Amino acid sequence: MGRSQSRLHLVVKASPLGGAASFGVNGTNAAKYTTVTFAKAGTYQFSVRIVDAGGRSVSSVKSVLVSQTFTSVNLRTASGQLVSPGSTVTVPGVSQAFAAQGLDQFGSVLAKQPTFTWSVATVPSGATLAHFGRARCKRYGDVRKVGGL
Repeated sequence: MGRSQSRLHLVVKASPLGGAASFGVNGTNAAKYTTVTFAKAGTYQFSVRIVDAGGRSVSSVKSVLVSQTFTSVNLRTASGQLVSPGSTVTVPGVSQAFAAQGLDQFGSVLAKQPTFTWSVATVPSGATLAHFGRARCKRYGDVRKVGGL
């Protein structure tokens, strides 16, 4: 019997807390070309077992490190209001603090945060941008996070 009769069995033995992995194809000969989908960055451990047509098998355990990739920014006001791209924030006085967090491809906060640069996208009369993401406006304005991506 040739290789086409072999079956490949994949099992997740370990994953990061809250992580999971799934296989596009498993338990058949086609599994040798499977795609693995991960749910979180971190180290995953797989058991790989190949069984031939005669029932003979070989097994191995392999580890895969899925790294975080900076893909988006979570921007919130000091009161916790989420600011979506293109939205306008009404400043409830003369200043508004913002906090930015970089997120990975899974929507998780990056372990190592990028440096963010701030600017005022539209400047109403008397508006300025102070250090550390605090906008000072005498009137309503549109403050956007720039840089870091």
